[in-house]
Amino acid sequence: MKRLPTLIVLAGGLGTRLRSAVPDLPKILAPVNGVPYLTHFLRWCRAKGIVELHFCLGYKADAVIRELKFWQHELNISWQVEVELLGTGGAIKLALETLQRQQEHDAFIVCNGDTFVDMPVSRFVSEAEKTGGALLTSWVSDAGRYGQVLTDEDNRLLRFQEKNEAGGAGYVNAGWYYLGAEHIANILSSSLVSFERDYLMFDDVPPITCLNMADTFLDYGTPESYRQAQHYFGSN
Repeated sequence: MKRLPTLIVLAGGLGTRLRSAVPDLPKILAPVNGVPYLTHFLRWCRAKGIVELHFCLGYKADAVIRELKFWQHELNISWQVEVELLGTGGAIKLALETLQRQQEHDAFIVCNGDTFVDMPVSRFVSEAEKTGGALLTSWVSDAGRYGQVLTDEDNRLLRFQEKNEAGGAGYVNAGWYYLGAEHIANILSSSLVSFERDYLMFDDVPPITCLNMADTFLDYGTPESYRQAQHYFGSN
């Protein structure tokens, strides 16, 4: 099997939406059926063939690092800790700078640490390599909750529709990205805060193909969705 690119995991947020249900932990350590979500996620990564991961940490990073160290005998895990909030774009840029200094990479995959997505990672990467950039989408019954992804006839990203701008079913951003060499170079030369707003919506960004491969899309960042996560991982 072809080795997958390093996965950059965005896990540095404050978790304010989930604070009422999980008051004293970063989101990625929220207990799911008695086990930190991070454990479920790393087990899934291992099963999918993802062996190199880099975590972007911030809020209560020490607690996350303690958990990550338990996995370093099975997976190649590194991390960075933000001294101030950088936003998703700033965190990705710092990760690219850090990883490229250590070893030159021609591609990375990126995911949000507060959503669980079950999908065929190897096929996602293979399809994304054809254009050099990709965004994973998922079909949901209530796209207004997240904001819909709008594409052209070739499934290239056009723009994101704002949350609650339109209801009904549609494709949403599942929070996974493939960044080839051209995107890496662009990000490293840009000033970013929000990855979606400051990079993906930039006029001169190289093509981003939207790939609808998400079999399960679970945003556990709110108390309601956190309860759903308990049910999902309890049955798997």
